[in-house]
Amino acid sequence: MTQIRKFILALACIAGGAVLYSCDKEKQPTPEPTPAEETVSLKSTDNAQAFTLTHDKDGVHGTVEFNVTANLSNAIKDEITVKLAVSCEGVSGNKITLTPSEVKVKADSKVSSAAKVKITDWSELAATEAEKSYTVSVKISSVSGAAYVKADAKAVTATVKKEAKASDPDPDPDPDPDPNPDDPDLTVTLASSIDTEVYTVNYDNTAYEFKFWTTNGATVENPETNSVIGNGTSDVACDNDLICFTIDFKEVKSLYGFHLRHWGGSYCPLASDFYYSDNGTDWKYLGKVENGQTSQYYALLSKELKTRYIKYEMTEGSTMGRIDIMKFGLVLKN
Repeated sequence: MTQIRKFILALACIAGGAVLYSCDKEKQPTPEPTPAEETVSLKSTDNAQAFTLTHDKDGVHGTVEFNVTANLSNAIKDEITVKLAVSCEGVSGNKITLTPSEVKVKADSKVSSAAKVKITDWSELAATEAEKSYTVSVKISSVSGAAYVKADAKAVTATVKKEAKASDPDPDPDPDPDPNPDDPDLTVTLASSIDTEVYTVNYDNTAYEFKFWTTNGATVENPETNSVIGNGTSDVACDNDLICFTIDFKEVKSLYGFHLRHWGGSYCPLASDFYYSDNGTDWKYLGKVENGQTSQYYALLSKELKTRYIKYEMTEGSTMGRIDIMKFGLVLKN
């Protein structure tokens, strides 16, 4: 072989080895490993997860408010979006606020910002008067941004106890009427006696018109013939109620007070109100007499009263339960 041919053959071998070496280096890239499956779950950021609602005649009252966050089992390189859903038995969804309704867990993070659950409108629960418990539930409805992240189905819950509807409190007793604005100096006071040289008591009531009734509708005994009017020997009485009456004198009288007699102290009302009127319809308040268990007493006026009509109303019952009135006399000036 000549030197030239040997040289050419050597060059060819070198070139072929270079090609084989280059092909050996150009291998396919190794694929990245599939990310491990991660879990996102909800957690409450508040310690208190129990709430109490009150219930009265005006409805159900109280506020339920707490916060939740989305939490990854491990931080990942992708950002994910977590959509939330909230519900409460007996409460429409439009009465529950969830702000925001979706939260994000940023890349390389494990916890989202908080979403707030709040309920203040409990009107739909007012129809249930008994005590009852309800559950507010927050769940993950969907997760997007990373296919390998799965949602934990467990919900964050809060227990809400609605108290039984409170009974209406007893209404306050009617206050005493205001003193007569036309004549504030005209009042009535309790007395045990009168000056008989100045005053006398007249029991002759047969010419007057009496109308009797009871405060709560009990039967009035002897309303037509009784010792108060003076045309009978029996008292006016009732059981477990209060006696009231009006008198029409048929003419204007000049009065200085009244004398009242009862069967006994235990049948006597503990307090009574007195009124007067010019027309028998519009009544002006004279005042209250609190006589206690006294079988007879005077209700004396602070000055002369000229009127045609008087109204008497027992306002506090007797210690006996049964109550009566035997005599109603007019205190007149001699």
